[in-house]
Amino acid sequence: MSFLIAGGTGLIGSALIDLLNSSGEDVAVLTRGTTMEKDGIAYIHWDPEKPDMEMLSDSIDESEYVVNLSGAPITPSRMGKAEKDAIMKSRVDATHAIVEAIGESGSKPKALVNGSAIGFYGNRGDQELTENLQPGNGFLSEVCKAWEAEAFRAKDYAIKVYAIRTGMVLSADGGSLPIMAKQAMRGVSAIMGSGSQWMSWIHIEDIARLMVSFAKSGVPSCSVNGVSPNPVRNSEFAEILALSLGRKKGIRIPKFALKLALGDLADEMLLSSQKALPAKAQEIGFKFEYPLLKGALDDISPKLLRLLNAK
Repeated sequence: MSFLIAGGTGLIGSALIDLLNSSGEDVAVLTRGTTMEKDGIAYIHWDPEKPDMEMLSDSIDESEYVVNLSGAPITPSRMGKAEKDAIMKSRVDATHAIVEAIGESGSKPKALVNGSAIGFYGNRGDQELTENLQPGNGFLSEVCKAWEAEAFRAKDYAIKVYAIRTGMVLSADGGSLPIMAKQAMRGVSAIMGSGSQWMSWIHIEDIARLMVSFAKSGVPSCSVNGVSPNPVRNSEFAEILALSLGRKKGIRIPKFALKLALGDLADEMLLSSQKALPAKAQEIGFKFEYPLLKGALDDISPKLLRLLNAK
């Protein structure tokens, strides 16, 4: 097979599978579900908490590229220590198992593409964030640091490692955008707090293409900002979203309301400013199909509206 994907049933993983399958690539997916084959894709049962290392190593033996997107979902909500520990553990433990299996495999893959996020940088105001910067502060930054550190151990086995620091992924099928669109349809603006914070985003099709491009690039191991080259302030995002849905600006969500609902994660997930730029992607000549927010939302909004109106 060409690609072995862990976490392939999530938002990004599903888009990646569609892209690879349409391109004629052989794909296998590590899943908590039943081992089976469907639509030409092999689904292989695994439990990231108690992995069958022999099975995992054998699956990697047959793969040119491994993509690891495993991890418990992070949603804007109040989280206690147990929830935060589960988010950290789900990412680090699954990545540890995959790297160990790479070490035990007889035929090494060419590359490991691993998940990460621009939460790595923390709240950085108006600073332009390229991949050479040091991490910031906060829970999400700690998660990303630990996740990437575990993935980069695979370099010890002479394979390339690319940690993809995704921004807000725009899709009608999941993530934050359908929630924000639903609120906009009800007259609640996507402006959070002052609205001055920078938002770094990427169209779902571009993030899938970016992962494949780096897997096959052969460039030295590195972290990669998985974002469009044109971040926007939150207030601009809210305005363009409303226009794409045929709505006017709604009621702004005040900072105190967000902090009351979400606690400390309101600062990290919704009020944090991250002006990330895709320097590494531009170095390899990656072409974004949706470099501008208006074009991205104009592409996605018709499906968003159909889904919202069907409910």
